[in-house]
Amino acid sequence: MKYYVVDAFADEVFKGNPAGVCVLDDPIDDNTMQKIAAYLSRDLFVVLETEKQLKELTPNFSKMIKLKDGLGVIVTARGTDVDFVSRCFYPKLGVNEDPVTGSAHSNLIPFWSQRLNKDVMVARQLSSRGGTLYCKLAGDRVKISGKAVPYMIGNINI
Repeated sequence: MKYYVVDAFADEVFKGNPAGVCVLDDPIDDNTMQKIAAYLSRDLFVVLETEKQLKELTPNFSKMIKLKDGLGVIVTARGTDVDFVSRCFYPKLGVNEDPVTGSAHSNLIPFWSQRLNKDVMVARQLSSRGGTLYCKLAGDRVKISGKAVPYMIGNINI
C-alpha cells in the first residue's frame, strides 16, 4: 500500500499538519484501517472572548496531564480575519500542541455554525506551524478541506 505524508492545510512544506494518506488499490477491512489510524476524540472545550487571548495563551502542560476528564483541551475564539480560530493541546498523548487538528474541527464546526449562523466558514489553527481549514456543516456531517503540499512517499507492509 502506497503511503504519503502531506502537509495538510498548508501552502508550503513544514507548515500546517503532517497527515498520512494511504492510497488503496483494493478496499481493506475496517479493523485494519482502525489499526492504521487510531482515532480518539474525548476532549475538553474552552471558549475565549478574543483571538488575541488565544494567541497569548500559555498552557500549563503538567497541569493538563493531571486533568481527570478528556484526552486533550481544545481552545477556541471568534476570529479576526477568519470565522474562528483554535489551538489544541494533547499532552496526555505526548503532543503538547497539535499543529492542525482536523478531528477537533468536527466539534468546532457545529459549535461555531450555530453561533455565527452560517454553514460555510474559514478557520485557522494558531499553533506555531499554523493552518487554514475550509469548513462546511452539511446536515449532520462536517466537511473539512484545505491545501496540502506533498512531502514524503513510502510504503506500509502489512
